[in-house]
Amino acid sequence: MKKEYQLGKVIVVADRGMMSKKNIEVVENSNYEFIVGKSIKQLKKVNIFEGEFIEIAKGIKYREVEYENKRLLIIYSEERAKKDRADRLRLIEKAKKMLEEGNIDSKSKRGAKKYLKEQNKQNYILDIEKIENDEKYDGYYGIITNTKLSPKEILEQYHTLWKVEETFRTLKNYLETRPVFHWTPKRIKGHIVMSFISYIIQRTLELELEKIILNTLMKK
Repeated sequence: MKKEYQLGKVIVVADRGMMSKKNIEVVENSNYEFIVGKSIKQLKKVNIFEGEFIEIAKGIKYREVEYENKRLLIIYSEERAKKDRADRLRLIEKAKKMLEEGNIDSKSKRGAKKYLKEQNKQNYILDIEKIENDEKYDGYYGIITNTKLSPKEILEQYHTLWKVEETFRTLKNYLETRPVFHWTPKRIKGHIVMSFISYIIQRTLELELEKIILNTLMKK
């Protein structure tokens, strides 16, 4: 892509689920910069609650520390705190319902099951300690980077990920790229290409319509 489109500086922006430690090393070894989400619950030798936080925008504050020779931004967002709390309460209610109905999958530890603990064989109770521990992290998240951008620029670039997520949702749901009902490489590739072309046409129409609406409003 750098060669074909004559790109200069490249910064890889990704969510934490997409970038393992090994993947970050590959990016660095390729002389690229990166801005990647970091799970703060897994941080070692860093107390995220200590130190002074600086307000960067309304309802958002941060502090910066060095972590494994990289810049780590610890962000606190009031809006995210509300969402985290709502998500947790929803899972707690679901966990309580699981206890009442006795419908607990002993193999799964995801979703509401994470707020249950096994008291003895096949007997579960609500894990209050886990709930209280998760509550402490409401609104907090981490961003790790090797760039020299300002904290505000880093946050702005990281927040553009919603555009990528929206694209995937459109491809998977509206354009029904998946599931793929083809079995030969040629047909699979053709299906993906047609889906991509459809998305480009849709996105182009959206941008053109935005221009028309904006011009109409400006004339008024």
